[in-house]
Amino acid sequence: MSGNDTLTVDSAGALATGDEKAVTLSDPSAISITTAAGSTISGDDDGIHASSTTDGSGTISIVNDGTIHSTGGQSIDLDDVSASGVTTTITNGATGQLISDNADGIRPGNNATVINNGLISASGATGESHDGIDFQQYSGTVINKSGGVITGERHGITSSTNVDVTNEAGGTIIGRNGSGVGSDGTGTVVNYGTIIGSYDGSGPGDGDGVDIDGDFSVTNYGTISAQGAAGYDKTGQLNVSEGVALTGSGTLTNEASGVITSTQVGVTLCCNAGTQSFINYGSVYGADVGFRSTQSTVTLTNYGQISSDRFGIDNIANSGLASVLLIDNYGSISGAADALFLENGTTTVLTVHPGSEINGAISLTGSLTVDADTAYTLSGALSGTGDFTKTGNGTLVLAGDASGYSGAVTVSAGALESTASGFGSGAITDNASLVLAQKQDGTLTNTVSGTGSLLKTGSGDLTLTAENTYSGDTTVEAGTLTVSGSVAQSAVSVENGATLTGTGTTGATSVQAGGTLNTAVSGVGTQFHVNGNLGLQSGSDYVAAVGTSGNASQTVVSGALNIGQSTLIADSAAGAVLTKDSQYTLITAAGGISGAFSSFQSNLINPYYFLSPTLAYSTDSVSLLMARNSRSYASAAVTRNEYGVGSALDTMSGSSVINAIEGLDERGARHAYNALSGEIHASARTNLIQDAFYIRNAALDRLQTADCVSGVSYSTVKTSDLAGHSTAGCDNRGAALWGTAYGAWGRNGGGGNAGATHHATGGFIIGADTMAFETWRIGGLVSYGHTSFDTGAVNSSGHSDDVSVGGYAGTHWGHIHFKLGAFYSWDMLSAVRTAAIAGYRDRLSSSYPGGTAQSFGDLSYRFHVGKTAEVEPFANVAYVNVHTNHYRENGGAAALEGRAMDTGTTYSTFGVRGGASFRLGGITLTPNASLGYRHTYGLVTPTTHEAFRSGSSDFEAAGALLARDAAVLNAGMSTRLTDRVDVGLSYIGQYGRNYTDSGLRGKVTLKF
Repeated sequence: MSGNDTLTVDSAGALATGDEKAVTLSDPSAISITTAAGSTISGDDDGIHASSTTDGSGTISIVNDGTIHSTGGQSIDLDDVSASGVTTTITNGATGQLISDNADGIRPGNNATVINNGLISASGATGESHDGIDFQQYSGTVINKSGGVITGERHGITSSTNVDVTNEAGGTIIGRNGSGVGSDGTGTVVNYGTIIGSYDGSGPGDGDGVDIDGDFSVTNYGTISAQGAAGYDKTGQLNVSEGVALTGSGTLTNEASGVITSTQVGVTLCCNAGTQSFINYGSVYGADVGFRSTQSTVTLTNYGQISSDRFGIDNIANSGLASVLLIDNYGSISGAADALFLENGTTTVLTVHPGSEINGAISLTGSLTVDADTAYTLSGALSGTGDFTKTGNGTLVLAGDASGYSGAVTVSAGALESTASGFGSGAITDNASLVLAQKQDGTLTNTVSGTGSLLKTGSGDLTLTAENTYSGDTTVEAGTLTVSGSVAQSAVSVENGATLTGTGTTGATSVQAGGTLNTAVSGVGTQFHVNGNLGLQSGSDYVAAVGTSGNASQTVVSGALNIGQSTLIADSAAGAVLTKDSQYTLITAAGGISGAFSSFQSNLINPYYFLSPTLAYSTDSVSLLMARNSRSYASAAVTRNEYGVGSALDTMSGSSVINAIEGLDERGARHAYNALSGEIHASARTNLIQDAFYIRNAALDRLQTADCVSGVSYSTVKTSDLAGHSTAGCDNRGAALWGTAYGAWGRNGGGGNAGATHHATGGFIIGADTMAFETWRIGGLVSYGHTSFDTGAVNSSGHSDDVSVGGYAGTHWGHIHFKLGAFYSWDMLSAVRTAAIAGYRDRLSSSYPGGTAQSFGDLSYRFHVGKTAEVEPFANVAYVNVHTNHYRENGGAAALEGRAMDTGTTYSTFGVRGGASFRLGGITLTPNASLGYRHTYGLVTPTTHEAFRSGSSDFEAAGALLARDAAVLNAGMSTRLTDRVDVGLSYIGQYGRNYTDSGLRGKVTLKF
């Protein structure tokens, strides 16, 4: 056909050839071919073929409702129609079929428009390059109507120059071993239906949904699917199955209903120096990559979903063009391995919006800038070595694991928030705000520089170890900030409930009400430095650790220290005991100190009773030392003596004794008071009073022996007449001489006040008496005695040498006997004691005289029992007065002086005496005994009035107790060995509460 020809094939028509073309067009100017439903045009070569038309103009119209089928060529081949003035329109009706068994389905030629409602199909051997529509080197337009199917053994639609495709809803375009729509040049695709690029598994293949190598405009409302690829293309590049692959400049829009899927990469924008844009409202999925940008500057605006089983988005750098990806995300980007995979050499800017999602990790070896104008959280892990930059006025939270990230972090605007481990290990440049939200303890080892601020939140402990140089403010809002490195260029504010600690350096620091600066956490001997001023505001706390020997944690301030109504808390190191003479420097301030701490608290182990931890201020330091507290020395006392000494010490100025006592605990102070009391002087008076008993007891016994009413003698006292002959029994005929020796030992309790005193006494007595006034016997005596005593509890001892004289008398009226006597002793006392206190020891000695005066009266009634025994109830009253002179101890600061004193004591004794005589083997034995109850009247606690020689008020010291009530026992035996020698021995016992005394009295009388 040529010129203006028309060909119509009706429904019953059939046009068939063998090896030739069924219809050939030459030089068409107005050609029209119409085939009705049911008609057939077929041939072994092209079904319809046009010969070369390189110039001129004209129209070609082919309307097919039947079947045009070629077994060896194209069903329609207008490839030789190259004239730009020829317009070709191919319309394939709903019943139309354009089928090629072994070539392209149709080749529309230049300036052709294909409108398909039916089937356009190219088949052939597996791997052949047979396309459904192949525009070859020409541009063309395809409108695939609802129900229309375009399918090729390789591509569905392809052109090497330009193709414009509209695939309406219900339309299908399939490339069975290539692209659904492909152009080596430019192209425009509007898809409402389905576009599929597949791979049949035979050798190399690249199944892309839409593949346009030049400038493009792609809009998808339907489904674009890439279903496989293998091998390498003709340039040696690996074939990758991509739902949409675009190389030139242009815009890809995936509308809300649009679905783009791939077994490998959902969308790729590549390799262009111009501008590429992808606007996604719908769904994009790639099994390997959801969206890929490489060697281009790409703008991605996402309102929909981009997802992958590996990488949601990757930005790939190859040699050549830069790879810049600008992501404006309102939707969801997800990747099972990484939401974002950003290679080295790429630049990515991610703008996030409220409600958008980045689901998955970020692998960063390129550079990533995240722009957040509102609060936003990236929950995925961050890894790689690339640079991370935060822009925008909002707060971006990095909530994922960043242990595998070592790139540099820059905060250019707004705030970047994470934990100490959430920024990775690289350097941080903070030119806005860095937020450390530390709910658990963590350590930031990264170096932080820049002009921005740092905010610490969360209840955990954040430790900064690096030498940071950022110059913005540091705010500790909650938890603890530990600075072991430096933030010396940053002013630090510690807010209510927060704590600052460490061994590093901060800039000027202000601790607000409720905040704490705690150097105790770092331990004794550490230093915390403040490069500037330190302000401890009202209501703040400062905590320091205190150890031993002046060691403490310390804050060193290069500027001034300003103390408001702040509290200082001293925390004792484990096992540390404060020492008395140590000073603990807690804060130094080169710029001086103003104000003072309003309160002081501590859990210090304070072993001292009279010293308490006290703060001391100098012009440039605050120190802790042990200073005298308000407790009086008397307040430590429990007993009478302790209180007396303590009260005296309260009146003394400093001395070595005072210094030693200040360093004692309460128990030690009481021990010291007892050591200082000089109670041995009072106990000496106790012993002098008690020892007087032996003088009057000897006189009483002599009178009892000399009273010969019964003729029974039961005394150990023996007499002789003046001629030197010993008398038998008793001698009441005239004057007589007698003598006795005694020895005793015992203990007096202190009654809980003084220490118990042990004593030993011994001596001898010589007397003479005679009868007078018929029934009276009157005599006198002289004696010498020595008494030693010691109080071990207070390291004290002493002795007394006593010389006594006196007289006695006795008479009787029938069975009634009366005896009396009076004596005086000159006592020479010596005492030695050691005042031993922790840190002080003093040996003290003294010697001074005293005197003991006593008298007694004894009334008894004697009963005779048979011829050889007598029993005599008695009543006895005695009075003893001890006088000691003023004394002054020799020694150091603990030496005492005591004033002269008298102590009077009255005794009453009620009891019974008895005696008998009998012979045993030719020897006359005379046993005797007495038992009495003695009561002491008045005070039973001898005292002294003393004062420290170095200057104090007087105090009273009490000694060992006299027995208030005591049992007195005498029991003895005497015998005559010859007419010149008599011997006797008796036991004397005195027993009372807190008092025992046992003695022996013996006599050997030699008569001349």
